[in-house]
Formats: sequence, structure tokens, C-alpha cells
Amino acid sequence: MTTPQSPILAAAKLNQTEAAKAAGCSVSHWKREVEANRAPQPLYIAGKKVWLESDIEAWIIQQNPQLLAAIELKQQAAALMAKSKFRRKSKPASKLGVAA
Repeated sequence: MTTPQSPILAAAKLNQTEAAKAAGCSVSHWKREVEANRAPQPLYIAGKKVWLESDIEAWIIQQNPQLLAAIELKQQAAALMAKSKFRRKSKPASKLGVAA
């Protein structure tokens, strides 16, 4: 019998160096951002600082609204394609009333 894992335990975690790299900045800059509460705050697991990869990704998207719009557009398009299951073969031009 297995016990269900917490979403936090199953989530990808990054150390400080990895978090800074994911954010596209130096470790010293990342430390300043965290200390100033401008970046996601770490979790402490066994006395070590870790950041959830999903928190950093959400923070980056929050700071770049155009990314959020692009992601939402992609999700809407995928949902529409899945809903319509549009896989119709194209008809010959003669059946469409178009001269070849």
C-alpha cells in the first residue's frame, strides 16, 4: 500500500543557483530579489532553501503579460482542436465549385 504524495513533495525543486539560472540572473542578484520580496520565497526542506520550479515559472509569467497571453492563446487553440476533432480531408477543387 502506497501513501499519496503531497503536490509539494512531487514538484520539481531548484536550489539557489538553479533558481537564479531559471530566472536569468546571477546568484547575487537573485539573493537581492528574494530578500526584497520581489521574487518567490524559498521553502526550507531539511534546513536547505529550495524553490518550486512552478513558482519561478509563474513569477516570470506574472512579470511578462505577453507570455501569459501567448500561453492562454495556445491553450485555447488546443482546446478548440480537441473539441472539434477537425481532421477532415480537403475536398477536390471541382467539388467546391472552384475551377481547377
